[in-house]
Amino acid sequence: MADHFLSKIRVANSDFAEHGGRAVLDQYDRLRALLTERAGPEVADLFAEPLISRGNDTAPATVSWYAAQPGEARPLENLPPAEREQAERYLADHLRPLRGLAG
Repeated sequence: MADHFLSKIRVANSDFAEHGGRAVLDQYDRLRALLTERAGPEVADLFAEPLISRGNDTAPATVSWYAAQPGEARPLENLPPAEREQAERYLADHLRPLRGLAG
């Protein structure tokens, strides 16, 4: 599991997209392996790792998100303009290989 906590969100069981009869988030290891193989580890590292708690009668279902990279997670819109531009360029460059995989 990645070491750096990003955030935690509440979810409903109906929020989970499925593929092959399993929640997509439950297939993170498979997704990471595919991204690493086809686009490289730097691209795979851009995707946070989910830790799913299905909840119970008293606690709601939640997903905690963890990142491989250290540092504070901040939304792009909260970054200063120059820093935001740099982050958007980095993402555009590194996510470009995924466009071919989308089909």
